[in-house]
Amino acid sequence: MVTPEAQYIDEIYEAAIVPEHWPKVLERMAAVSGSRAAGLIAVDAQLRPRAIWTEAYAPTYESFARGEAVPYRNVRAERAAARRHAGFLRDIDLCTPEELQQDELYRNFLHPHGLGWTVGSLVNVPTDDRLIFDFARRIGDGPHGGDHVTALDAYRPHLARAAFLSSRLGLERARSMTDVMSALGIPAAVLGTPRRIITTNADFDGLRSRVEPVLFAPATAATRRPAGWRSDDAGFPTRSIPIAAAGDDAALVVHVVPVRRSALDLFSGAAAIALVTPVVAPAVPSAEIVTALFDLTPAEARIARAVAEGRSLAECARDYGVATETLRSQIKAAMGKTGTHRQVDLVRLLIGAASPRRGAASSTPNGGCAGGDGRSS
Repeated sequence: MVTPEAQYIDEIYEAAIVPEHWPKVLERMAAVSGSRAAGLIAVDAQLRPRAIWTEAYAPTYESFARGEAVPYRNVRAERAAARRHAGFLRDIDLCTPEELQQDELYRNFLHPHGLGWTVGSLVNVPTDDRLIFDFARRIGDGPHGGDHVTALDAYRPHLARAAFLSSRLGLERARSMTDVMSALGIPAAVLGTPRRIITTNADFDGLRSRVEPVLFAPATAATRRPAGWRSDDAGFPTRSIPIAAAGDDAALVVHVVPVRRSALDLFSGAAAIALVTPVVAPAVPSAEIVTALFDLTPAEARIARAVAEGRSLAECARDYGVATETLRSQIKAAMGKTGTHRQVDLVRLLIGAASPRRGAASSTPNGGCAGGDGRSS
């Protein structure tokens, strides 16, 4: 198991509010994954993309911004979406070397700049936003290894939460706390120390009676601190908190994003920002939603969703090609992170978190060199 570096996590959450730090964060993650270049693409509900990239990716992303890419069918994006994998995937996990050699994006935009292998992740958050992380290696370095994917997956929950906040701000730096709260467009609250709410926006106030008790609940197995949580944090339960549907009230997910480093200049006295969104999900939550709710690993999210669908461990062991005992260990880990003690309780929890948002539309944009053809703006 890879343990994320606390310093890197601080830098990730700093970039959430101060987006000019994203290139540094992406450089860090490129080094972690043995990559030469890295990019972050955020696509909003109107399918308007924005992107931030490292210097090595500038020629590729800038040519996209100039509109030089010809639209084409991106089989990597299609196959990645079909996998519903809550983690990073390499291009060689999705395509043959021959297919990659013929890929127009690789031929016209990566290879001319010495890049030739990618790994990426599409992050589906419980809104209509879509986030794409994209990493590329030099042609001569060969494909990313499994250890590179494991390293990126360890940081993925932190990257996803930070990028989610940045995407709501349009990847632009706000000038004040008031600017941030008004620009988010979703219910949000600033949390301070000692454990208290400093300020909220109007959207949050209507949900306060549901959200505040969860934010300040005593720590339990369900609210244990994930990897990377520092001892000097304010002690808020966890960084992703589920609130089950109740009557006509949709299920919610609360993302708690720590305020770090230079972001404290805007949020003096703050410890974190709580972002609240309805859960957009089918009858059973997708692996992406389950992972967002509870910080499960991709393997834990997959088996948790499978048992919620009523599938047996024996069936899953056969389909996944892993031992039943391995799946039992993953179920046990999932129950520990969700605070449940029996498999039936885990199923009930996931079904309860699957209430769809009324009138919500789902879309999967193309984006990123590893996952699609999104353009920067």
